[in-house]
Amino acid sequence: MSPLIDGLPDEVAIQCLARVPFYFHPQLQLVCHSWRAVLRSPDIFKTRCEVGALEELLCVLAFEPENIWQLYDPLQDRWITLPIMPSEIRHLARFGVAPVGGKLFVIGGGSDRVDPLTGDHDRIFASNEVWSYDPFRCEWEQRAPMLVRRAMFACCALDGKIVVAGGFTNCRESIANAEIYDPQLDTWEPLPDLQHSHSSACSGVVIGERCMFCTRDYRQCRYWRMGQTVGCERLWLAPGSNGCGPWRAICSEQWLHLQTMWAELTQ
Repeated sequence: MSPLIDGLPDEVAIQCLARVPFYFHPQLQLVCHSWRAVLRSPDIFKTRCEVGALEELLCVLAFEPENIWQLYDPLQDRWITLPIMPSEIRHLARFGVAPVGGKLFVIGGGSDRVDPLTGDHDRIFASNEVWSYDPFRCEWEQRAPMLVRRAMFACCALDGKIVVAGGFTNCRESIANAEIYDPQLDTWEPLPDLQHSHSSACSGVVIGERCMFCTRDYRQCRYWRMGQTVGCERLWLAPGSNGCGPWRAICSEQWLHLQTMWAELTQ
């Protein structure tokens, strides 16, 4: 078998290919079959991690006309259009999204499509669908569904896994369920429920090693840290008109209440 690059061991050649910006990978795959195989293999992401060649891309869903995702490369100032996500749900909205292991995960949500003649909405408000996109293979793959259908929920990636919590199962019923997804095993497992469900959408963000889950109705915030008990820190601001309100955390398999912090943060 001929080497990937003449005069170089394949290990070194793979590192050279891994350092090429992602935007040019489609052109590299046209060079030969061996380059295409390397650039589409899972090992290329690991190599990019090892040599410090990872790139940050902005992922955006185009609502019209179909479920078309686009990636923005800030270094090249270019947009990359992805293949259409093959979900039967059109005009996807109220979903969660998380990047793990170099892949984009699109989770749950429902249709926001309106019939232009009747004004009726699609009846799919919430789903348990999970899709992943591999940018190196340019392929969408359907993954194991969530345990609970949900929309307008909090979603975060933490330590190579995805945590979801709260949200709605339909337009009138909110839920307190939480669960965690392992992309390597393609399995979902339940987490302790929130102490209360809420009448507004949840949002999530990772700060340090903690998943922060916030709601707007009572301006509450909770956080969860894998396998460790954590204390209260004067660091985060829950959403709301003035940022005040009680905070909660999940630690050691239970939800804990954090005191209102607004007064402390403003001192």
